[in-house]
Amino acid sequence: MKFAALLAPVSLPVAFMSTMPPLETVTIVTDNGPVRINKSDYDAAPDQYKLADETPAAAVDPVALRDDGPTIAEYVAAGYPASKYPPQGYASKSTDEEIAAAVAKETADKTDLAGSMSSAASGAAAPQLMVSKEGRKFFVVDPAGVKVERDGIESKGYAAEQDAWNAILALPR
Repeated sequence: MKFAALLAPVSLPVAFMSTMPPLETVTIVTDNGPVRINKSDYDAAPDQYKLADETPAAAVDPVALRDDGPTIAEYVAAGYPASKYPPQGYASKSTDEEIAAAVAKETADKTDLAGSMSSAASGAAAPQLMVSKEGRKFFVVDPAGVKVERDGIESKGYAAEQDAWNAILALPR
């Protein structure tokens, strides 16, 4: 019951305020530029104010974009797709030509990747390799889980998982 008594005084002003009509304003000219004031204040002393031209200004985004973001080259080098540049909330620091070139390269890379994937499906590429842990050692294995023995791969395994992955990446393609 005490809880309901505490809410009652708060809910009345909130309900009252949410049903109030919007306050009418006018724009006046000042030494510091245009300023909006309550229309009732203007109506009380209209000869004290000079009305500004009421031509609506272009809409301005209320959230200014940051200008300390990356260039398209920095963005792509960090691993982000060029097609998503600039990052949300940041202004572009690259020219339209630089962005178009990066997006074109990204599209070409995707096309090349699709081509290499189709050749892999046809058996033209080397089999996929993975890393498997046995005890404290990491081994390079094929998709069936069989240990791979070939040049560039340690048959006795690796002490660190990253070493096994580095060995896979170092293999000739």
